[in-house]
Amino acid sequence: MTKFLKSLALACLIVSLNGWAQSSELENPQKLYLVLNGVSKHFNVDSKYDNAPLNEKNWGIGIEYQFPSKPDDRLHWMLNLGQFRDSFNTNAFYAGGAGLYDLYRKNTWYVQTGVQLAFFNSPSYNGGTPFVAPLPIISLGTDEIAANITVIPRLNQIMDAGVVFMQFKLKIN
Repeated sequence: MTKFLKSLALACLIVSLNGWAQSSELENPQKLYLVLNGVSKHFNVDSKYDNAPLNEKNWGIGIEYQFPSKPDDRLHWMLNLGQFRDSFNTNAFYAGGAGLYDLYRKNTWYVQTGVQLAFFNSPSYNGGTPFVAPLPIISLGTDEIAANITVIPRLNQIMDAGVVFMQFKLKIN
């Protein structure tokens, strides 16, 4: 956990320093968010968990970095890194990136959808072996505060249930 927090702090510093070197032609500068990993809802759950409910309060912390974009760009790129308590109450770690497409944008309000490529590591899944998966994501809110909703399908050899996972994010730069 200490190694993770040091990595998180270093990532925040690097991303913040990068913000000082932004080009003036970009109206939408880079954004850094503090991510509060939050809640989930399981579906298509293996019957072996009928008497042992899965954890759906997946508290944890992370960061999300959104790359700068031009005013007329509808595709936005982001990277993320974080930690949370998974469905079996063990520490899970993730890192990844996504392309998010604006379905709706008015002033600072938006609805985006896209696909993220997520690296995931938890002793509870895939026999403790890290794995990478493409996952659908929806992001909605404002440029200051928003929510990410990710759908993780049931993957027979890796996960015994599907999950809808929600994160809350707060702009910090």
